[in-house]
Amino acid sequence: MYHSTDKPWVTDQFRRLIRGRQNELKNGQVERYRTYCNKMQRVTKYLRRKFYATKIDNLRNSDQRHWWRSVKQITGFRRPSTQSLQSLANHLHNGDLHELASSINQVFQQVAADLQPLANDTGHHRPSLFLTSSWLTLR
Repeated sequence: MYHSTDKPWVTDQFRRLIRGRQNELKNGQVERYRTYCNKMQRVTKYLRRKFYATKIDNLRNSDQRHWWRSVKQITGFRRPSTQSLQSLANHLHNGDLHELASSINQVFQQVAADLQPLANDTGHHRPSLFLTSSWLTLR
């Protein structure tokens, strides 16, 4: 019997071991239960190692795109949210990107409102490259 939550390396033999282990626990056979647990650990390591070794061997013969997709799947890599700024603007401001930019600026201004300005008495010259204006920020 296959369950959607089963790991990809789980086999029918492994499922039988699980049922046997659970039966021994249910019947109070502690020693036999421990024997099943130990055997399951060994079988788990073997099956997992075999599954991933086969998967990686198959990847060596595939193209780069398929290889990277599989590597990401094996390692559990999840892409970050793909919600674009346009869809965020659509959701919050009827698609107006300028209004979204203004809202983001307001949030940053509120955060920075409690901060003290940096003292300019250090004698260090700040290049104009690092200076900004509200016009540049909103753009």
